Amino acid sequence: MPQRYRTGQGTVVPSLFLGLGGVGSAIVDRIAARACHLPNWESQLKPLTAFVSIDTNEHDQHKLVQIPQANRLNIAAFDKAKVVENLRRSDDPQTRHWLDKGYQPRSGFKPGAGQIRLESRLGFFYRSPEIRRRLADLVTEMLRPGIAWRQSNPPKLNCYLFCTLAGGTGSGSFLSAAYLADEVIRAQHWQPRIVANLLLSTLVTDEVGPELHADIHANAYAALKELEHLTKLDYDQVKKAGRLSEPFVYLRNESSREPTRVDRRPFFLAFILDRGMLGAR
Repeated sequence: MPQRYRTGQGTVVPSLFLGLGGVGSAIVDRIAARACHLPNWESQLKPLTAFVSIDTNEHDQHKLVQIPQANRLNIAAFDKAKVVENLRRSDDPQTRHWLDKGYQPRSGFKPGAGQIRLESRLGFFYRSPEIRRRLADLVTEMLRPGIAWRQSNPPKLNCYLFCTLAGGTGSGSFLSAAYLADEVIRAQHWQPRIVANLLLSTLVTDEVGPELHADIHANAYAALKELEHLTKLDYDQVKKAGRLSEPFVYLRNESSREPTRVDRRPFFLAFILDRGMLGAR
């Protein structure tokens, strides 16, 4: 009988796995399923690991098996038309620079983001206080005193984000999710290591009809351009030119009308996955 594997005290880095949209959530659910079979899962890893799904489609979230129900955060279940109307009427400065004047929410409560990036960003913005509270609870639990296996020197916490940039949900909210997770971890005085695993639209062309190919490629392109723009905040030449920060609303601030600002790149590392890297199916 093989010996039960155990790593040494102070060697396990706390890790948060964050899936966005149907694809990202399914990936994280599968990681969770494999993790629970690791020989030291119950004894060492479980208290220092959390799995979360953020999605616009509750039907897809119902299919998840391993991600706890409390960690399945839906960002679509609200009256978008009324919320947008109220935001525009109040001229909310937190939405002024990204909520396009021509955007009209789809009527009713429809599952998914309908390939509309702005719909996902709106949903994340509206639900962001709830998302922050849940992430804060999970991080607090992983960092509670008395877990001997936790590595605390240096005090870093890994957050692995998974999504496809093809659909509306992941491509519309992946940057907001990264900055919000970063803020939550820093609030605990730990060092965030936000690692993105981003699937390009080339990987899902077999999963959607040809009539949607132009839309999913456009979503991926727009998401990559935004990623590039914000990543440049850490470029020396950009800082020397005077661009030290800029408004990027990743959180609906309930105590102030001022939009949040960012002064660093969204990811510690970003892996951009394409058909050529994973192999054609």
